[in-house]
Amino acid sequence: MLAAAGVLAALAALAGLRGGAGEPIRARTAEVTQGTIARRTLVTGTLQAARTVALGSEVSGTIQSIDADFNDRVRSSALLSTASWSAAT
Repeated sequence: MLAAAGVLAALAALAGLRGGAGEPIRARTAEVTQGTIARRTLVTGTLQAARTVALGSEVSGTIQSIDADFNDRVRSSALLSTASWSAAT
């Protein structure tokens, strides 16, 4: 009973904010159906990072081989280079 009274009070407050009982509230209804939701959005513009960070490394080493070149097609987990690493001091 208290929940129903609270809902009625909220609706009355909302009606008061919309300009009183004189203006009808417009609502659109539709039957609920089941299906696939598909939406496609095409946009143009420039992407900008929301946040940028500076990265550095604490290792040094020697590149022994580079096994890929600019514009080469590579597969996932392909070996691109080998190096001998040592911890920086």
